Amino acid sequence: MPSIPEEPEMLESEVERRTMPDFIKPLGDVEVIEGKEAVLKCKMCTSGKQPVWDDVLLSESSHFTFVYDDPEYSLVILSAQPEHSGVYTCTAQNLAGSCSCKAELTVHTGRGVHSEEDEALDGLL
Repeated sequence: MPSIPEEPEMLESEVERRTMPDFIKPLGDVEVIEGKEAVLKCKMCTSGKQPVWDDVLLSESSHFTFVYDDPEYSLVILSAQPEHSGVYTCTAQNLAGSCSCKAELTVHTGRGVHSEEDEALDGLL
């Protein structure tokens, strides 16, 4: 009986190259108070290359850092300032294609923003 030829095994990297990236959990909008840490986090279904933020491969600095715990990727703004407010885009790409997700970061100045904790303290004074 003739044997059926086996299909060649595909290497994991070949499969990834043929699978278009996608987000399991896209970025979500974030609101923080000025001076606090802001974290924009997403989770991808494909691993590999680091995502591109705002069409630029950002590098770590005194303002930004990154956390890559494949498949979760985060852009961390260490001390958010009002000028950091805006829409941030995360793009994942490989040879099969690319996908993007967006989220808005809003940085509030300390004036006019009260948390429940602040209100509780006001009641004690």
